Amino acid sequence: MKKKISVSDLLAFRQCPQAYYEMVRGKRRRATQFEVVGNATHRLAAGGDSEDARQYVEKQLGLLSTEEQQAARKDIDELAKTAGEMIDEQVTADDQELQLSWLDPETGWTIFAKPDELFYFTDSLSYKVMQITDIKTAFKVKGRHKDELFLFGLVASLALNYRHSIKLVVRLLRSKSEVAFWYSQKLTEQKLEDLRQTFRQLEAAWKDRNFPACDHWYCKSCNPEQEQNAAPAAVASENLALLPQIA
Repeated sequence: MKKKISVSDLLAFRQCPQAYYEMVRGKRRRATQFEVVGNATHRLAAGGDSEDARQYVEKQLGLLSTEEQQAARKDIDELAKTAGEMIDEQVTADDQELQLSWLDPETGWTIFAKPDELFYFTDSLSYKVMQITDIKTAFKVKGRHKDELFLFGLVASLALNYRHSIKLVVRLLRSKSEVAFWYSQKLTEQKLEDLRQTFRQLEAAWKDRNFPACDHWYCKSCNPEQEQNAAPAAVASENLALLPQIA
């Protein structure tokens, strides 16, 4: 097996191993309107109003019913406009969707991260500080947003050999606000151990082809095939509890 994984796929595995397995096998459930709006808005925010970006938006809208498309299109246009208004003036095109990767010498796994924005600013004490911004179409910060940001912080510090605190920002388009956290290097040792634990769990899951379902609310929309193959709730919860969490 290829020991390579993105931050989003790793978080999907931690959230629900079976949903992750179905996703990487190309058997994802039908896209929701929320997912289509999020994907399309991110593409427009990163690629601007280009022909490629517009084609991507139309492809995403094609995943929805005719009734859903009208509401989604309006939502996408409004959110993309907000994203353009909120972009940091220090950010250049080279700072957007920068692909980061880090190879763990201990486990042999490579993790990829692609934050929406990564740039440096000078603080009030004239220090150069890294900032990672993740754009979300949500109204308020959710736990998984924070999980993703802190993983971005870990990967960025390792991949770029950056040994200082990192400003982590969630940009919330629906509320037109930003929430900031700080990634401290003091967190790296524990975060790295959590990451390696997940790598080992991934290897074991692929070796045994054992990807139990969880019984959380986000699994209620899994497709019928997933539901038929789902492990009993008690077993699923027990397996999910073994997965380390990024706080």
